[in-house]
Amino acid sequence: MTFGAAVISAVVGVVVTMGGDEVIEGRSLPVAIRLHDDPAQIPAFSDTSMRMLVPARPQAAVPVPRRDMCSGGFRSWALRLGGSDSEETRVRLDLQGRSTKGVLISSLTARIVAVHPSPAVVGVGCDSAGSASPRDLSIDLDSARPTARYLVKGRREPFGFTLAKAETEVFNITAYTRRPVVIEWRLHLDLTVDGKSRPIEIDDHGKPFRTSAAPAERQYTWQYDGWHDHEKPVADPFG
Repeated sequence: MTFGAAVISAVVGVVVTMGGDEVIEGRSLPVAIRLHDDPAQIPAFSDTSMRMLVPARPQAAVPVPRRDMCSGGFRSWALRLGGSDSEETRVRLDLQGRSTKGVLISSLTARIVAVHPSPAVVGVGCDSAGSASPRDLSIDLDSARPTARYLVKGRREPFGFTLAKAETEVFNITAYTRRPVVIEWRLHLDLTVDGKSRPIEIDDHGKPFRTSAAPAERQYTWQYDGWHDHEKPVADPFG
């Protein structure tokens, strides 16, 4: 699994970082948190195509991890180029209760940090022969209040979950935009423990998530032997 990083908001004043197979956390937190940020490693998303937008003229070359490009290295490579998730950011959030008094998860929202004009970009992707899995939670980043919607068999259900000690909830989250800009955002959890509010913010390896629906100048797809444009092999455009 690939784990990202979680950062607690300044109100709480505790920083939580995940890496490898362990959660390293502030002991005052009422929940243990794991953020899986690579769709290729998330069962609910691993059979879907992955698309990213990267600068058409990157400032520096980043070597392509050829051996595992579409099975684990694709997203991190694109982010190092200054890229953004194309239209959708898909992550998995694991929460485990640590309080004997129980934890109420009352809401999950995206807090928009910034909105930037998009530079000229090209689309890059890894195709999949699989079909898309149902989404558990979706967040519309274009709405006035980007709140997670809980979907069950296509029907919207009220959001609200209670965690007992050692109980675990797993959320597959898809945050999406249709705007031709770059949206930077963080996940925001509202927790209540023993009547007290505990806001928690979660980001992507210490940086905001980046999601964009900017139009791409060209589209490249990674296959086993390198980059392709409309199924035709092309020289490495990022080498």
